[in-house]
Amino acid sequence: MESYKRALWLAAIVMLPLLLLGGIASADGDQEVRERVHVVLVVDNSESMADADPKDLRISAARLFIDLAGVGDEIGLVTMSDAYHTERGLEMSVVDSATSKDIAKKATAQAQNRWIGGTFMGAGLKHATNMLDLVPGAALPTPRLPGLAPQEVERKRFIVFLTDGKQEVEPRAALEEAIKGLQERADIRIFPIGLGGGADMNTLEEIANRVGGKTFKANNASELIRIYMQIFSMLRDDRYADFFQVPAGREVSLARIDPAQRIYNVSWVATWPEGQPVIKVLRSPNRMDLVEQERAKLRYRATDPRYDLFTVDSKALPLDGGWNIWVEGPITGTAVNVAAIVRSELRVRLFEPEALAPTDDYSPRYWPQNKRMLVQAGAGVLTEVGRLLLQAGTTGFPLLEEKRTLGMTPEVTMTSPKWEPLGLKDDGYGYDLESDDGYYTNVYQPTQNAGRYNLSVEVPARYNSSVHLSKEYTIRVAPLPTLQMTLSPSGKVEPDRPVTATLKIQPGTSPVVAESVEITTTVRRPDGFLDDLMLQR
Repeated sequence: MESYKRALWLAAIVMLPLLLLGGIASADGDQEVRERVHVVLVVDNSESMADADPKDLRISAARLFIDLAGVGDEIGLVTMSDAYHTERGLEMSVVDSATSKDIAKKATAQAQNRWIGGTFMGAGLKHATNMLDLVPGAALPTPRLPGLAPQEVERKRFIVFLTDGKQEVEPRAALEEAIKGLQERADIRIFPIGLGGGADMNTLEEIANRVGGKTFKANNASELIRIYMQIFSMLRDDRYADFFQVPAGREVSLARIDPAQRIYNVSWVATWPEGQPVIKVLRSPNRMDLVEQERAKLRYRATDPRYDLFTVDSKALPLDGGWNIWVEGPITGTAVNVAAIVRSELRVRLFEPEALAPTDDYSPRYWPQNKRMLVQAGAGVLTEVGRLLLQAGTTGFPLLEEKRTLGMTPEVTMTSPKWEPLGLKDDGYGYDLESDDGYYTNVYQPTQNAGRYNLSVEVPARYNSSVHLSKEYTIRVAPLPTLQMTLSPSGKVEPDRPVTATLKIQPGTSPVVAESVEITTTVRRPDGFLDDLMLQR
């Protein structure tokens, strides 16, 4: 029945008239509503949190997450403890205005100074899953045309899962059931955060690996605000996070925004875990102090006992150029953390090493051990190439294509283990197959050790004084599986005659990354020439 419906849908697409209209999708509102993000924040409220987070920094982190949200963002909250006290603190809510943000942040107050029970991870995950199931149309596939971006609003579902404990009291079966439920919903991604030394990182890693996502480790509660900002920047392709330190008590140069970065929205966030920072001066490139001009020029400002935030949009004033800031902190002269959460038309892509699911950055990427790593990256901009008219008199759905951007000169950096930065080129020489096609290529040194490698891709090339547009990727390096081929009957291959062969993967080799793989085999002649050996099941 499902295939029959899909066939009807495809037939309808073929018969619908297309009106091709050129032009780039708008940088802000129109582009954003084509992609909606639905996030459930699961916050551990067990008794152990009284020691792990006595100042409720996790609550400030959740509130900042809400303050950063924009058009197309919907957030819910689950407070997690034991089976009887794990509950929904905030139903899924659109948080794209000052009023809606205030309402959502008030819901976090119930988690403050209220620690009770143990850590029931399965209960927390199940509540979050049930909330995401209520997202309209979330269970339906987003219609696509070959080579084009989504035609309707694309919906992404995430869980941010914070805990400081272990799965000790709740039966393992309850957690297993919750994980399997998430696996059945293949579009949900999860970001587990382990707080402190008591967090069960092995279980959190297992959840992220099985469901899809990335695990974070917070050594103490003061690291939570930064981690939540990092996760926020990972929810959409057009979001990036960069971090600075500035001295408190005087006006200093903060950072530059370059026109080539195509940034259209920036949130400047001053944070201080030990007390409330106050932004006294925020000077834009046109030398205007936005603190004095707050009402006229800002989209949004928010304060909390742990942060001060300004959000500025390119529709209000030019963002390109140098920015200055003056932050007052509890102790004059000490360093204050400032973050830039930006939105850009550029969407960074890592093509090689390739993701197992090319459209999903959170799917595994593998590279063979002891092989030089081929790195290919670039950036694209969503461009409207036409419209799909469902009926006369309507605007229809936009047909979008992500077009590669030239002149980016990307730079990659292996952050763990630490390697020297590597510039990528699109000149048609060496490992780059074609010049000026938007695919920038180079080769890193051999990966000598198996394990996880963290790779950062930045466009354009890195400049110390500028805001950095970068995305991080995890590459899993492992030995190539070893194959043993047995020929029957004589072990000889005669020209133009089929032969029966048995292929066996040697025990202990990993990883197995797909249920079915294509195996390419060659035979070396005595003269050294390689012939392809065609295999057929």
